[in-house]
Amino acid sequence: MENDRGVDQPHAPAMSAIFASQCRKVLEDKELIERLRAENFDLAITEPFDTCANALFEAIKIRAHVAVLSCSRLDHVSKAIGQPIAPSYLPGTQSTHGERMTIWQRFMNILHFLMGDFLFSYIGDEDFKVAKEIIPGVRSWRVSGLELYRM
Repeated sequence: MENDRGVDQPHAPAMSAIFASQCRKVLEDKELIERLRAENFDLAITEPFDTCANALFEAIKIRAHVAVLSCSRLDHVSKAIGQPIAPSYLPGTQSTHGERMTIWQRFMNILHFLMGDFLFSYIGDEDFKVAKEIIPGVRSWRVSGLELYRM
């Protein structure tokens, strides 16, 4: 599949379908939603690359939520949390190169970053489509930077 930026990602539809299917399963589980809502949680914690979690938090009426990373900051998550990286000189988390790269290695690093960013966005958008079907008025995961986690 080629996106509007010309990046070929043949696995994007299959991967996003898996994530969206799981998102749908969670959001359509009325018993689970009611049990979680009844707990009256004050705060929700998620990984920033789990875009369905934000819809779940809205479904169970938790307005205060934060994102934490249990690993080094992933390249494709950086933009979503408002901390963009410079892939032209900072090696990506999936890179086999160190901080000293040739011009070709820098180019490949940027390309890998763009592909990862596209895949993450594609998955997030598919999760959001599912969430919109189930939760009317759900906010998009694509708000600017940390704003998502301030709401």
